[in-house]
Amino acid sequence: PTLATVIGSNADFPIAGGIGDGCRGFPPPAGFTYSTWFTIVSFSSAFDAHPLRFLTLFRHTSKMEKDFTCLSVRISAPEKRLVISTQEEVFEPLDWNESGPAQQSSALTSVEFDISKYLLLGQWHHLAVVLSKDARKNTTVLAYLNGSVIGTAKIQYIQTFPGMHFSLDSSAVIDVHGIIGTPQIWKQRSSLVWRLGPTCLLEEVTPLETVQAIYRLGPNYLGN
Repeated sequence: PTLATVIGSNADFPIAGGIGDGCRGFPPPAGFTYSTWFTIVSFSSAFDAHPLRFLTLFRHTSKMEKDFTCLSVRISAPEKRLVISTQEEVFEPLDWNESGPAQQSSALTSVEFDISKYLLLGQWHHLAVVLSKDARKNTTVLAYLNGSVIGTAKIQYIQTFPGMHFSLDSSAVIDVHGIIGTPQIWKQRSSLVWRLGPTCLLEEVTPLETVQAIYRLGPNYLGN
């Protein structure tokens, strides 16, 4: 299944099922919210450092051979920093012998917040990441942990088309996929043990009051 599908004006793409007409566009024009509950049983060691990968979004285009990531949310290891990235990178197996990112970005496509002092073993934590885009195309990312703001920064919004393209082939189809947890191609042996609870990706900019309400409801709340 896909989170969204973008189609060219001449693309032959039948729509099966769903509510409403046509496809859901991506990225949302005003912004979006990622919300999740998680608990850590044990951290990885310095010898088998493995990040907590909450969410990875990637896009597949019918006219391109490679898929590209467009959003990732994770806690780095062993630093325990929350990393939010909108960097476009080829979605492929990682080279664990490489130190540092595969490519450098000329724009601010990644932000980090130190949350090491907030992470307690065996305790459920609520994380919310809100990206909001104003009329002047400025984008702000707000990060919440357990109902409180832990950081805010400017960040480049997810670009409209994958692979550094500025337009869409009229016959192309772009499928947007999301992976919760660590993608299979990025897994490695580690002593890290953790669990994910209820997770949502909302097509709206969620205000502070709503984030705090979700936190008060707790990890066992699934809906009315």
